[in-house]
Amino acid sequence: MRSKKFLKTIVTIIASITLFVPFVSADEAYYTNMNGATLNKEQYDRLVKEFGYNTVATMTPYQIDEIKNVKDFHTQEEIKYIKTISYYNKAGELIQSSNLEVTKEEFEKLDNNLYLPNAGSVSAEINGRILTIKVRSNGGETRIVTLNNKWKSIPSVKSFDVLAIRPGGSNFYTKFIDGQYSGYQAYDNQLIAYNSTTGKDNFNFDFGTDNELDGDEGIGLSQNIVNSTQTSLENEMTIYFARNVKGFLVYGTYQHAVKDVTLTQSKKYDIHYSGFGSVVRFDSSIKSSYDASSGVQITYTYPDDDLFL
Repeated sequence: MRSKKFLKTIVTIIASITLFVPFVSADEAYYTNMNGATLNKEQYDRLVKEFGYNTVATMTPYQIDEIKNVKDFHTQEEIKYIKTISYYNKAGELIQSSNLEVTKEEFEKLDNNLYLPNAGSVSAEINGRILTIKVRSNGGETRIVTLNNKWKSIPSVKSFDVLAIRPGGSNFYTKFIDGQYSGYQAYDNQLIAYNSTTGKDNFNFDFGTDNELDGDEGIGLSQNIVNSTQTSLENEMTIYFARNVKGFLVYGTYQHAVKDVTLTQSKKYDIHYSGFGSVVRFDSSIKSSYDASSGVQITYTYPDDDLFL
């Protein structure tokens, strides 16, 4: 009899514990990014795997809402490895800067910040950057373009650098989606977000009425490189475009300031095919302050693009 009562008590306790175990919904907020966009765990894991933590952390709520339930993306990318050489005089003033595309193997062998004396009066700073452009889509009209620049070592000049994206070719049917743009600067395990709320003044919009792009228009972003940066530096911008015809040609460039400039000066450009990297055409008053680096381009085609006209 005693054993039966004991067993009954255990069953009652187990039932009580089961009754009060909290129910965790699959839609419960697991993560909130820097701009207040929320994701459940499944959404967070999937998007971080596809875009990376820094991109997800700095996207706008509009951008997150557009993609949080997308299961699969079709992605294409182009990568360019760039060797930079900057020559300085005794006073530390820039004399000349050059950029050369190299192979991945050559890039990995670059000596970071190696200064080479020349005739006792000129020194050369050698550095490298990885410039990547990615286009993603899950079908439909939206094309998500990400331009990323990653430094091999920290540049000696830290001022307002410029990232810019230009859809090219016959882009009569391409539109910039308002509110669907963001960017970040990641340095020494720190993260700065740029978007329609936190960094609106840093963006430079160059397109016609109703956000339509004609092939010589796009969007740029000025980022003030943090002076205290010592160990790592990465810059990125992500833009959503609407595209409803087959194929999508897009250009991207990263222009490094080789002299100290202000935010206002860094925005003295328009988007044009004749500019640096086939994207950024600086005003003559500021043109020499940038390294005139080449850009990267990609023609993206979704597998079902044949369905479009």
